[in-house]
Amino acid sequence: MNCRSVAHDWTELNEGNLPFWRRAGLRFHLAVCPACKVYVKQMGATIEALHEVEEPLPEDESRAIAERILRSRK
Repeated sequence: MNCRSVAHDWTELNEGNLPFWRRAGLRFHLAVCPACKVYVKQMGATIEALHEVEEPLPEDESRAIAERILRSRK
């Protein structure tokens, strides 16, 4: 298991499609890789937020949010 495979395997895990040994490898990797732990935490928060969206945002609001996110990264 490496960092590149975490995104794919994490998605498969959440969909219930990851075999036992891949789950074990993913969990081990997350136990030793702080960067992937952060990635998984952020993806979980994103998915939760998306479940709360009832309808698409207007284009101007969507752009404003994207700009705030980009500014916060600098």
